[in-house]
Amino acid sequence: MDIFSRYIRLTFFFSLLLLMISSMCWFFFPPYQPYLAGYILGLIVSIINGLIAANKTMKIGDYATGKIKKIQGMGTLQRYLLAGFAGYTAMRYPALFHWLGLLIGITTVTILSLCVALVLYLRKRWT
Repeated sequence: MDIFSRYIRLTFFFSLLLLMISSMCWFFFPPYQPYLAGYILGLIVSIINGLIAANKTMKIGDYATGKIKKIQGMGTLQRYLLAGFAGYTAMRYPALFHWLGLLIGITTVTILSLCVALVLYLRKRWT
């Protein structure tokens, strides 16, 4: 299995696990619902942004090896618009979504992918 694909699969497995846990916390802790709703919204946006970035990275790898002839871009505008829409939603409905939870949720998949890659790299290096 390709190492990059393994990193991506583990990252999204843990991201979906975090999404499930935070959804259960949203249900069981009503006083913290705006914070958790912002976190859930940010995590969903982060997962979608991570999928777009991983897909485009795989296409760039295929372009570098000569499997495809042309690439359409990195999807940066799509990712910016998605994060902007989440920010707009949090600012438009502050009673439903907390801004700080949204910011933490948007950065979650990036930090999680860094941790997964670091742990797998160190485990491979020391065995």
